[in-house]
Amino acid sequence: MCQLDLFEANNKKSLNLFPNCYYLVFAITLSFMVSALQSCASLDTQKKGEGKSNALQAQKALIYNYLESGEAVKANAELAIALNKYPEEAELHMLMGLTQMALKNPILAISYLEKSYNMMPSPSAALNLSSAQIEARQFPQARKTLKGALKNLAAGDKTKYRFPERIFHNIGLTYEKEKKLKLAEKYYQKALVQNSLFYLSLMRMGRVYQKTGRNKLAEDVFKKAIHNCNKCLEPVAVLSKHYLKMGKKKEATQILKGYLAQKDLQVGDRSLATNILTKINR
Repeated sequence: MCQLDLFEANNKKSLNLFPNCYYLVFAITLSFMVSALQSCASLDTQKKGEGKSNALQAQKALIYNYLESGEAVKANAELAIALNKYPEEAELHMLMGLTQMALKNPILAISYLEKSYNMMPSPSAALNLSSAQIEARQFPQARKTLKGALKNLAAGDKTKYRFPERIFHNIGLTYEKEKKLKLAEKYYQKALVQNSLFYLSLMRMGRVYQKTGRNKLAEDVFKKAIHNCNKCLEPVAVLSKHYLKMGKKKEATQILKGYLAQKDLQVGDRSLATNILTKINR
C-alpha cells in the first residue's frame, strides 16, 4: 500500500500512483481550491483574470483527478497542454514532476520539481524534490535539499509548516539507503520526536532495528505502527514474518487473524493477508 498523501494534511486518502515508493513522503497543496481573484482589481481586469483563473483551476482539478485515480498517462498529456499555456505556474511544474515519478522517470521528475521549487520555495516543494532525488539514488543531493529546508524553517516562521517529521524522515531514508544505519536511526527518531504517531518512520525504524539485531524493539515498533494504522496490511505482514523468523508461529497467526477480523478492509489487502495466513498454516 502506497502512503503518499495527496493533501497537505493528515488525510487518509492516498495516491494510487507510486507502488514502489513506500517511504517517500510527498506534500501536495490543493491551491486550485483557493480563488486567485483580488478584490482591488478593476472590473475589466477582474473579468479577464477570472476567465484565465477559472480555466486554469478547472484544468488543475482535472489533473488532480487523474492523479488520484492512478491515470498518470492522462495526467501527463493534460499537463503538457497546461504547461504550454501557463509556463509560469509553479504548481503545474510540481504536478508534472509527481506525474513523472508515477511514470518511473525520476530524472525528468527532478527537472520539473527543481523548477517548481525555484519558482515557489517551500518545505513542501523541497520535500517533493528530495523524494525524486531519493528515487534517482541522488542521496547527498536529497540531503542538501532537505537540510536547506530545515535551515529555512529555523530562520522563519515554523508554524507555517506543520509536518517537519516528513523532512527528517526523508533524511533518514537517504542514510538507510546508503546503509548508514546509525544516522538513519537518528533521523527517524527526530521524525518521531516531532510526531510519535508517524507511521512511515515507525515502519522504517522497525526495519533498522531488525537489521541491527534488536528484535524486541522491532516488534514493539511494528505493534505501534499497527495501532496507528490498523487497516494497513504492511505492518501486519512485516510483524508476522518477524515472528516466524523468531520461531513464534502462534503469534504470527494471531496477528493475521486479528487483522482479518476487521470489517471494511480493502479487498486486495484481505486477499493477501488470507494468503499469508494459509501459507503459515500449511
